[in-house]
Amino acid sequence: MRRISSLVAVLTLVLIVIGASAGLASPAPKKNKKKPPVDPLAAQSLMRQGYVFMQQQQYDQALERFREADKANPGNATVYNMVGLCYLSLQNREN
Repeated sequence: MRRISSLVAVLTLVLIVIGASAGLASPAPKKNKKKPPVDPLAAQSLMRQGYVFMQQQQYDQALERFREADKANPGNATVYNMVGLCYLSLQNREN
């Protein structure tokens, strides 16, 4: 039970850091800026590729795919969750 609560705490911290570094805490963009096109199918494909890399314990490649998925469809909470799991797995591997 203690391991689960520490896992939740680490994932929450990772998501906060990722959100802050992604500019989610910044003010709203100006109205005249165009948003990048959203491609949910490409994002889903990239997420699946990242998941396969995670299963193979290739976390750096998985992180790269998840970042690409976030660019294709920004703001997807599942992407942020998977990035957090990658960082957690990398941390556990170092210990």
